[in-house]
Amino acid sequence: MYSSACRRGNKWRKVTGGARLATAWMRIRLLLFGLGELTVLVCRLDGHITTVVSAIKKPTSTAVSLTSNPNQVFLCMVGILLIMATANNNGNDDKDEKKDDNEPNVSEKLTPEEGREFEEFRKSMGIVGNFTKQMVKLAIDQLRPEFEKMAGTAAERALESKMVKVKELQDDLNQKEKDLQQLKMEKKILQAKFEKEKANNAKAQQSAGALDQKEKEIKRLESEIGSMKGKLRKKALELKKERERASVEEQKRIDVQANLQSEIDRLKKELDKVKGNLGQLRSAKNVSDEETKKLRDRERLLSLEIDGLKQQQQAQGKRTRKHTR
Repeated sequence: MYSSACRRGNKWRKVTGGARLATAWMRIRLLLFGLGELTVLVCRLDGHITTVVSAIKKPTSTAVSLTSNPNQVFLCMVGILLIMATANNNGNDDKDEKKDDNEPNVSEKLTPEEGREFEEFRKSMGIVGNFTKQMVKLAIDQLRPEFEKMAGTAAERALESKMVKVKELQDDLNQKEKDLQQLKMEKKILQAKFEKEKANNAKAQQSAGALDQKEKEIKRLESEIGSMKGKLRKKALELKKERERASVEEQKRIDVQANLQSEIDRLKKELDKVKGNLGQLRSAKNVSDEETKKLRDRERLLSLEIDGLKQQQQAQGKRTRKHTR
């Protein structure tokens, strides 16, 4: 009887040991799966960053149109990252739903100890999903200032390039008009000589040929001047639109600064309120350290958030001053 009981005990220990090994193996597979998903996410993110950066550095009309508005670059990157995060989270949600559907059947067949290990396994899966979300959010926060800076620099270069082209066209037009006046003066001189040299047929024919040549050159220059005036009007219109766009961006910046200032004021009020509550708790008796710690953490977070908003406000001001120059 004692030997049969020992055999049953050994058999039960083998079963529970196997369950623990299976659970440990499932955890290891889950961690490897999470790391693999994170690696794929980082590789995809690196590919999108390289594509956008090469488009910004490439001196073509496509790059200029892409970087003429800083918000377009940033929204493009945010959209890519959010789509990737949504796809990853949807996959995790589908897995969680399948596990929730199967959970009642599995928990009925497990012992309490195996049930606890199964719950720990489910929690570890949730940790991987949250870790992926945090990595995507961190990537977005770190990429925001860099892409805004590159887009703003490209927009400034595009505006300066258009202004230089307009100035060059204006200088060429002025030179052509001077050449036209010079040719007209030479024509008058040749015409006067032609009138004097009519008696001599040979000289008259030479003067007539020179006069016809000058007439052709005058017509050619007049045609070039007309074409250049059309180009100058077109470039001036583009420059006007660019300046209007810059003024619109300036108004947006003013609105953003106003919103940031209102948010800073609101957070300051909330910070003062938290400080007041903290002072009351310090003066009161029988106050737990947990409540004091929560208020101090809240005070620290509000101070950090206010400092972050002030830095954003200063960055907006510097960027606007560069555009206006």
